[in-house]
Amino acid sequence: MMFSPPKPNELRRITTQTVRNYLERHGWIFKDTRGYGLSYYEHPEMLLDNGNPVYYYFPTSDKSSSYPLDVLTFISSQSKLRDLTPEDIYHELTALIPTENTLASSQPVAATP
Repeated sequence: MMFSPPKPNELRRITTQTVRNYLERHGWIFKDTRGYGLSYYEHPEMLLDNGNPVYYYFPTSDKSSSYPLDVLTFISSQSKLRDLTPEDIYHELTALIPTENTLASSQPVAATP
């Protein structure tokens, strides 16, 4: 079955922080924010033929008009690297998106006298 890409507004819900959380959960290490608005990640256990770690660049901002395409490319890359379907990657990413309830519950509560 072919992956039916979500609409751009649905892909925009997957923020750069959501992608970073996903990558870190799967062993990727944030190394640097490179020029041109990209964050650089390496996976120390996945090695290229030359022995260097597999790396991945992802935008530092989700404000560009092409951001939904960046998310689709990320989903496709991760599905190939992890041998999962794009749907699996998309569902895992969306599960990492904080909801209004979790955001509210993580806010400090003022002590009552």
